[in-house]
Amino acid sequence: MLLLDIHMPDANGFDLCKQVPDNYPDAKVIALTNHEETIYMKKMMRNGVLGYLLKNTDRKASLKLLTKTSMVKNTWTSASKKPCSPK
Repeated sequence: MLLLDIHMPDANGFDLCKQVPDNYPDAKVIALTNHEETIYMKKMMRNGVLGYLLKNTDRKASLKLLTKTSMVKNTWTSASKKPCSPK
């Protein structure tokens, strides 16, 4: 599981999450950020993250999301490199 911020000193989370399946096909990516705006969430979800977690989220809700995400089978399509819907 990879917790990925959107804005980092030397990287861009939007682009980085697109690269994850090529190097770590079994990785489950969750965006961890301070950005509450829907546009950020939608873009990260389109780029393949399985969840979106705000840094100020309480511990119980954070653990719930992490637990649910850990149980999802993350399969990537070979053409798009985006997650397929879990069956």
